[in-house]
Amino acid sequence: MAGFDKALSIVNEFRGALNEERRSELLSLSAGDGVSIQHAPRGWGGRLARIHATGVGIRLHEGMPVRDDVVLKVYTLEEDSAADRPAILRSFEGVDVDVERLPIQVALARRRAAALPAIASHRARHRSILGGVSVAPLDVDYVGTLGCFVKSKGRGQQRIYALSNNHVLADTNKLPIGTQVCQPGPETAPTRRQTCLRG
Repeated sequence: MAGFDKALSIVNEFRGALNEERRSELLSLSAGDGVSIQHAPRGWGGRLARIHATGVGIRLHEGMPVRDDVVLKVYTLEEDSAADRPAILRSFEGVDVDVERLPIQVALARRRAAALPAIASHRARHRSILGGVSVAPLDVDYVGTLGCFVKSKGRGQQRIYALSNNHVLADTNKLPIGTQVCQPGPETAPTRRQTCLRG
């Protein structure tokens, strides 16, 4: 599909241009309000700061996919007016941009252990810890899944990292670097320090 190939070939360039516009928007807001970006409250920012994902996909019209209408997709936390969108959110390099509201979802809110059915094996405590088991940062009310462990060699030293999604390990960039991650997550009981992975 020609439209798909074109969109796929420019999506990384689109992301770079979008990030530059985001940066400019934040700098203009911080200069105007006297707010330091580093110390801005969570959620502060302009229209582009509410975008949390981009990609290539099919246009949606009134909730239905439009066959063969390939676009650059932008997913935002809030509904906005098409008339007020900046040019980059309408078209880029001859490919239309489709903005879709898609709030970030929480996989599973904390529940009391007594209310839970029998624990599936991937939700139980595991030692050794393998990919596919339940994990969560310390003191949060959601759970996610550990993807796998990966090895990296840097400066002659091998390091092992846990790999999962940003919304699982960092609550979509809300948690500070160094937050402990526990196994299992809080679906069996509140997370405790002794269940946390060693970093």
